[in-house]
Amino acid sequence: MRLSSYSIISPPLKDGNYILLNGLSGAMDVIGASIGRPIEISLEERRGDPDYDAHVISQMHAETRESFLESGHLTVLEPD
Repeated sequence: MRLSSYSIISPPLKDGNYILLNGLSGAMDVIGASIGRPIEISLEERRGDPDYDAHVISQMHAETRESFLESGHLTVLEPD
């Protein structure tokens, strides 16, 4: 499982939250900094690093992983 290539994360909002968008599914989620910052690092600074993706995903609650998988933020597909 990895973060989707179609996921886009906003800069931190004034309240510290982030907006996580998926360009393919159209999903939009407001997420807290505790998961938003690691996702930001994964998508912007370490894109394509499967070990870092695995670390970020391992830190998510099971419900978050399931929700992100259903909405397209996470995928089991291999990268292009």
